[in-house]
Amino acid sequence: MRELAFREFKRLHFWRIRCHNIETRDAHMALALMWYIRWFDERIFGASARAPIIVHDVITDYVAYYVSFKSGEESYFIYPHRMERKILHDLQILNDEVSVTRGAEPVSMRCRILAIAAHEVRHRLQASGVVLRRFSPSLEAVPRDPWLRDLWEFERVQYWLNIERGRRIWDDPRLITSSLSIEEFDARMVERIIAERYGAHITERELVNLVLTEAEA
Repeated sequence: MRELAFREFKRLHFWRIRCHNIETRDAHMALALMWYIRWFDERIFGASARAPIIVHDVITDYVAYYVSFKSGEESYFIYPHRMERKILHDLQILNDEVSVTRGAEPVSMRCRILAIAAHEVRHRLQASGVVLRRFSPSLEAVPRDPWLRDLWEFERVQYWLNIERGRRIWDDPRLITSSLSIEEFDARMVERIIAERYGAHITERELVNLVLTEAEA
Protein backbone atom coordinates (compact mmCIF):
# COMPACT_ATOMS: atom_id res chain seq x y z
CA MET A 1 0.00 0.00 0.00
CA ARG A 2 2.76 2.44 0.90
CA GLU A 3 4.57 1.74 -2.39
CA LEU A 4 1.39 2.47 -4.35
CA ALA A 5 0.81 5.61 -2.29
CA PHE A 6 4.33 6.84 -3.03
CA ARG A 7 3.88 6.19 -6.76
CA GLU A 8 0.77 8.36 -6.74
CA PHE A 9 2.56 11.01 -4.69
CA LYS A 10 5.43 10.97 -7.19
CA ARG A 11 3.06 11.27 -10.14
CA LEU A 12 1.38 14.31 -8.59
CA HIS A 13 4.47 16.14 -7.37
CA PHE A 14 7.36 15.29 -9.69
CA TRP A 15 6.37 18.05 -12.14
CA ARG A 16 6.32 20.61 -9.29
CA ILE A 17 9.99 19.97 -8.73
CA ARG A 18 11.15 19.66 -12.33
CA CYS A 19 9.46 22.91 -13.34
CA HIS A 20 12.18 24.67 -11.33
CA ASN A 21 14.84 23.21 -13.66
CA ILE A 22 15.98 20.69 -11.09
CA GLU A 23 18.27 17.80 -11.99
CA THR A 24 16.56 14.40 -12.00
CA ARG A 25 18.58 12.96 -9.09
CA ASP A 26 17.91 16.08 -7.00
CA ALA A 27 14.21 15.83 -7.87
CA HIS A 28 14.00 12.21 -6.73
CA MET A 29 15.73 13.06 -3.46
CA ALA A 30 13.42 16.03 -2.91
CA LEU A 31 10.44 13.75 -3.53
CA ALA A 32 11.66 11.34 -0.85
CA LEU A 33 12.11 14.19 1.63
CA MET A 34 8.64 15.59 0.81
CA TRP A 35 7.12 12.14 1.28
CA TYR A 36 8.71 11.60 4.70
CA ILE A 37 7.73 15.09 5.89
CA ARG A 38 4.13 14.48 4.85
CA TRP A 39 4.23 11.01 6.42
CA PHE A 40 5.36 12.34 9.82
CA ASP A 41 3.11 15.39 9.61
CA GLU A 42 -0.07 13.42 8.93
CA ARG A 43 0.57 10.95 11.74
CA ILE A 44 1.24 13.67 14.29
CA PHE A 45 -1.23 16.36 13.28
CA GLY A 46 -3.76 14.41 11.17
CA ALA A 47 -4.43 14.61 7.44
CA SER A 48 -6.97 17.41 7.87
CA ALA A 49 -4.38 19.62 9.60
CA ARG A 50 -1.54 18.82 7.24
CA ALA A 51 0.79 21.74 6.47
CA PRO A 52 1.53 22.28 2.77
CA ILE A 53 4.94 21.45 1.33
CA ILE A 54 6.15 24.20 -0.99
CA VAL A 55 8.95 23.74 -3.51
CA HIS A 56 11.11 26.85 -3.57
CA ASP A 57 13.37 27.75 -6.47
CA VAL A 58 15.88 29.85 -4.51
CA ILE A 59 19.30 28.25 -4.16
CA THR A 60 20.07 28.08 -0.44
CA ASP A 61 22.13 26.19 2.10
CA TYR A 62 18.92 24.64 3.43
CA VAL A 63 17.28 21.54 1.99
CA ALA A 64 14.10 22.02 4.05
CA TYR A 65 12.65 24.65 6.35
CA TYR A 66 9.49 24.87 8.46
CA VAL A 67 7.83 28.29 8.63
CA SER A 68 5.02 29.52 10.87
CA PHE A 69 3.56 32.80 9.62
CA LYS A 70 1.97 35.55 11.73
CA SER A 71 -1.31 34.83 9.93
CA GLY A 72 -1.36 31.37 11.52
CA GLU A 73 -0.53 29.57 8.27
CA GLU A 74 2.23 26.98 8.30
CA SER A 75 4.35 25.51 5.52
CA TYR A 76 7.33 23.31 4.89
CA PHE A 77 9.67 24.67 2.23
CA ILE A 78 11.77 22.29 0.16
CA TYR A 79 14.88 23.55 -1.63
CA PRO A 80 15.76 20.89 -4.24
CA HIS A 81 18.56 22.75 -6.04
CA ARG A 82 21.74 20.68 -5.62
CA MET A 83 20.00 18.67 -2.92
CA GLU A 84 21.91 15.47 -3.57
CA ARG A 85 25.25 17.24 -3.24
CA LYS A 86 24.17 19.00 -0.04
CA ILE A 87 22.84 15.85 1.62
CA LEU A 88 25.82 13.73 0.54
CA HIS A 89 28.19 16.35 1.92
CA ASP A 90 26.25 16.52 5.18
CA LEU A 91 26.09 12.72 5.37
CA GLN A 92 29.86 12.44 5.00
CA ILE A 93 30.41 14.91 7.85
CA LEU A 94 27.85 13.10 10.00
CA ASN A 95 29.43 9.70 9.40
CA ASP A 96 32.89 11.08 10.14
CA GLU A 97 31.54 12.37 13.44
CA VAL A 98 29.77 9.19 14.49
CA SER A 99 32.65 6.91 13.53
CA VAL A 100 35.52 8.94 14.99
CA THR A 101 33.93 10.51 18.07
CA ARG A 102 31.12 8.11 18.91
CA GLY A 103 32.02 4.75 17.36
CA ALA A 104 28.56 4.35 15.82
CA GLU A 105 27.61 2.57 12.59
CA PRO A 106 27.49 4.68 9.39
CA VAL A 107 24.18 6.40 8.70
CA SER A 108 22.49 5.48 5.41
CA MET A 109 21.13 8.00 2.93
CA ARG A 110 17.57 6.85 3.66
CA CYS A 111 18.01 7.37 7.40
CA ARG A 112 19.55 10.78 6.78
CA ILE A 113 16.55 11.95 4.74
CA LEU A 114 14.16 10.44 7.27
CA ALA A 115 15.94 12.30 10.07
CA ILE A 116 15.79 15.64 8.22
CA ALA A 117 12.04 15.17 7.80
CA ALA A 118 11.65 14.40 11.51
CA HIS A 119 13.64 17.53 12.35
CA GLU A 120 11.27 19.80 10.40
CA VAL A 121 8.11 18.19 11.77
CA ARG A 122 9.53 18.54 15.28
CA HIS A 123 9.75 22.29 14.60
CA ARG A 124 6.06 22.36 13.75
CA LEU A 125 5.33 20.49 16.97
CA GLN A 126 7.37 23.04 18.92
CA ALA A 127 5.32 25.86 17.38
CA SER A 128 1.99 24.12 17.99
CA GLY A 129 1.75 25.06 21.66
CA VAL A 130 1.95 21.44 22.84
CA VAL A 131 3.80 21.23 26.14
CA LEU A 132 7.07 19.41 25.51
CA ARG A 133 10.04 18.78 27.74
CA ARG A 134 12.54 19.66 25.07
CA PHE A 135 16.16 18.71 24.75
CA SER A 136 18.29 21.59 25.99
CA PRO A 137 22.04 22.30 26.16
CA SER A 138 21.56 23.37 29.79
CA LEU A 139 23.51 21.34 32.35
CA GLU A 140 20.23 20.93 34.23
CA ALA A 141 18.87 18.86 31.31
CA VAL A 142 21.43 16.02 31.25
CA PRO A 143 19.69 12.81 30.03
CA ARG A 144 19.92 9.77 32.31
CA ASP A 145 20.25 7.20 29.52
CA PRO A 146 24.01 6.64 28.88
CA TRP A 147 23.76 6.51 25.08
CA LEU A 148 21.49 9.55 24.95
CA ARG A 149 23.73 11.42 27.38
CA ASP A 150 26.75 10.73 25.15
CA LEU A 151 24.90 12.11 22.13
CA TRP A 152 23.65 15.10 24.14
CA GLU A 153 27.17 15.95 25.34
CA PHE A 154 28.48 15.85 21.77
CA GLU A 155 25.64 18.04 20.45
CA ARG A 156 26.02 20.42 23.37
CA VAL A 157 29.68 21.04 22.55
CA GLN A 158 28.78 21.61 18.90
CA TYR A 159 26.03 24.01 19.94
CA TRP A 160 28.37 26.28 21.91
CA LEU A 161 31.11 26.08 19.28
CA ASN A 162 28.58 27.17 16.64
CA ILE A 163 27.48 30.11 18.76
CA GLU A 164 31.07 31.30 19.06
CA ARG A 165 31.61 30.72 15.34
CA GLY A 166 28.41 32.63 14.58
CA ARG A 167 29.51 35.60 16.68
CA ARG A 168 32.78 35.80 14.75
CA ILE A 169 31.39 35.30 11.24
CA TRP A 170 27.86 36.68 11.24
CA ASP A 171 28.11 39.50 13.79
CA ASP A 172 24.31 39.53 13.74
CA PRO A 173 22.35 38.54 16.88
CA ARG A 174 19.24 37.77 14.82
CA LEU A 175 21.06 35.15 12.76
CA ILE A 176 22.53 33.57 15.87
CA THR A 177 19.11 33.49 17.54
CA SER A 178 17.32 31.93 14.57
CA SER A 179 19.99 29.39 13.63
CA LEU A 180 21.25 28.42 17.09
CA SER A 181 18.11 28.54 19.20
CA ILE A 182 17.07 26.04 21.87
CA GLU A 183 14.36 24.91 19.42
CA GLU A 184 17.07 24.10 16.91
CA PHE A 185 19.06 22.15 19.49
CA ASP A 186 15.94 20.16 20.39
CA ALA A 187 15.10 19.37 16.76
CA ARG A 188 18.73 18.49 16.07
CA MET A 189 18.70 15.97 18.93
CA VAL A 190 15.55 14.30 17.58
CA GLU A 191 17.15 14.22 14.13
CA ARG A 192 20.36 12.65 15.40
CA ILE A 193 18.57 10.02 17.50
CA ILE A 194 16.65 8.82 14.44
CA ALA A 195 19.67 8.99 12.12
CA GLU A 196 22.10 7.18 14.42
CA ARG A 197 20.20 4.73 16.53
CA TYR A 198 16.91 3.83 15.00
CA GLY A 199 17.62 3.41 11.27
CA ALA A 200 16.31 0.21 9.74
CA HIS A 201 15.14 -1.61 12.87
CA ILE A 202 12.45 0.71 14.14
CA THR A 203 8.71 0.40 13.62
CA GLU A 204 6.57 3.17 12.14
CA ARG A 205 4.92 3.74 15.52
CA GLU A 206 8.30 4.12 17.20
CA LEU A 207 9.39 6.63 14.56
CA VAL A 208 6.36 8.79 15.23
CA ASN A 209 6.90 8.49 18.99
CA LEU A 210 10.47 9.73 18.56
CA VAL A 211 9.27 12.96 16.96
CA LEU A 212 6.88 13.30 19.91
CA THR A 213 9.61 12.34 22.36
CA GLU A 214 10.48 13.92 25.64
CA ALA A 215 14.06 13.97 26.76
CA GLU A 216 14.11 10.52 28.35
CA ALA A 217 12.01 8.66 25.72
